Amino acid sequence: MSFPHLKELYFAFNAVEDETDLIPAVLQNLNLTYLVITGNPFAINLENSTLEIILAERYSKGGQLINEHINPPTYLRGGRTKIA
Repeated sequence: MSFPHLKELYFAFNAVEDETDLIPAVLQNLNLTYLVITGNPFAINLENSTLEIILAERYSKGGQLINEHINPPTYLRGGRTKIA
């Protein structure tokens, strides 16, 4: 699905195992120049070279791929509840 005005996509901390699952969304949204993939399994394993290439082609428009280093544990913890 294409969103013609989409410029930024925050797709951090999802359960995307392979970067190829995100490539169609990036290619279909030609104005997308900012993509955050931090915390996805493929991003944690630094398996995002194709997305880097695609966004590098868009650098002339300000394209940027964000994959911040996160310290273990690499999952989100839920809050603990106390039972009275």
